[in-house]
Amino acid sequence: MTFADEVKEELLQHVSQDRGAQQAGLAALLLCVGTFSRQPDGALRLELQTDDRRALTKCFTLFQKTANITAESRGEEENGPLVLSDVLPQTQVKSLAQLCGAADARGTLLEKRDLSRLPLRNDKAVRSFLRNLFLCLGTLGDPAREYQLGFACPASDLSSLVLDLFLGRGIPVKLAVRKKSRFVYTRDAAVISDILSLLGAHGSLLKFENFRVVKQVRGEVNRQVNCEAANIQKTVAASGRQIEDIRFLMERSSFAKLPENLQEMAKVRLAHPELSLTELGALLNPPVGKSGVNHRLRRLSELAEEERSRAEDEKEGGV
Repeated sequence: MTFADEVKEELLQHVSQDRGAQQAGLAALLLCVGTFSRQPDGALRLELQTDDRRALTKCFTLFQKTANITAESRGEEENGPLVLSDVLPQTQVKSLAQLCGAADARGTLLEKRDLSRLPLRNDKAVRSFLRNLFLCLGTLGDPAREYQLGFACPASDLSSLVLDLFLGRGIPVKLAVRKKSRFVYTRDAAVISDILSLLGAHGSLLKFENFRVVKQVRGEVNRQVNCEAANIQKTVAASGRQIEDIRFLMERSSFAKLPENLQEMAKVRLAHPELSLTELGALLNPPVGKSGVNHRLRRLSELAEEERSRAEDEKEGGV
């Protein structure tokens, strides 16, 4: 089971006790899996068309909660859509059409659905609406690999509504238009956490946060390891140049004339090419700080460069 499936299974079990929230949740499901049409005799026809077990299960749970429509009276066929209008009174079919903005106040089917009629009267209703919409349209990446949560909305009016509902609650989601759908989404881990909390998927939220912590710790460890590796490379490179300069000076008679502290510094560096400046300073007598070690090594390199220039001048003079 994917993480998205786990979230949806949790949301499937989440049924608000507030009647307005139940109606809003049912409206979301009908927008996704329900189809209303006018029959030749003028009656409204309601079909449920989906292969999603969770969506159907939640539909019938909310049917029973809001309209006392039981699963036994759902008019299920072996093949094709579930035609609820065959077993429901027209008054109930009209109420369901009004609930999801498919019919006006008189129960007349609208040519174009009106989402402003949705029962989104308070925060509980909005949460329930988005929760059940995610059950049908939601996508969620595996947090161990990626951060992405979205709603694949089949129509522009629904995507605009979802976008407005999130932005109105300070949750910064984005909208992407694709060939067959409009995608309201986020790739921000903190925003995904806020959305899971808003939907009421608290168990999944805790699991998601655990993934976040693990990824953050791994990322920090990797950054530290990379930083240490870079520092080691710098130390090795600098040590190589310093040792080359020191050996050159030792080959010249002038090395014996150097101050004792520089001679000691040169010998310690040759004996410990792998140590950092701080570690080298601790081996001197008396110990010297990092800046003091750096100054002495830099002075040795300067002297080596002067000796090289002098040797080059002597060579040219000899020619």
